[in-house]
Amino acid sequence: MNTIERIKNLLAPRADRDEIADITVGRIYAAVSLKSGALGLAHLEGAHNARAEASSSPLPKGAGDLTELLSLLGGDDPFASVLASAAASALAAADKADLPEGDVIDRLAVRPGERVVMVGGFPIEAALRERGAILSIFDRSRGIGETDDLPASLAGADLVVITATTIGNNTIDGILGHIQRARETVILGPSTILEPEAFRGTPVTGLFGIIIQDAAAVTDSIARGGGTRDFIRHAKKVEAAVPHG
Repeated sequence: MNTIERIKNLLAPRADRDEIADITVGRIYAAVSLKSGALGLAHLEGAHNARAEASSSPLPKGAGDLTELLSLLGGDDPFASVLASAAASALAAADKADLPEGDVIDRLAVRPGERVVMVGGFPIEAALRERGAILSIFDRSRGIGETDDLPASLAGADLVVITATTIGNNTIDGILGHIQRARETVILGPSTILEPEAFRGTPVTGLFGIIIQDAAAVTDSIARGGGTRDFIRHAKKVEAAVPHG
């Protein structure tokens, strides 16, 4: 069973007990609000282009039912999968309010000369370089890094940082399959689905996401086209360790 299927199986019982209250689609992020009060986000990335102006396009079939929407995670429709990722994030966050605050730089504890591979773009590049990391970045949204070089880079990495959008676009398992010896592999970003059990048995050691503290402010920011910097003050950055064994 792959990571996407584990996420869906773990969250399905919660989806059966909850309902969608609202879906907000902006220029950068989509948000799914649940009637229980939980809110989850997912970065639109290329899925936005698939729907032209997503904010004015109809939602995909099944988006009105939480259980059905969750089932679309990792499917053929990239926009539907992103919305499903936001729904999964909301479901996972519902019981995670007590997670501790986390600092991914502290967790990585980079040693000079270690090889760090980043899949996605993060504002931690400078901090990693300052600590002596040999940094390789693969970020298709910015056209950085050759896709053909990624498997070998992952295989030789000491540390790996992966954007959470790889769950919504269903590339996560392909990435994890190339990691051979990394002492830490973390998933990072507001789209992170904070469900550690889904990553048991994979190279992932930690999940770094957010718990939203002011849902109204975040959804308003997203509706106006805002990105992470616009809403992050309304959320707490948290860390969830992944169990192993």
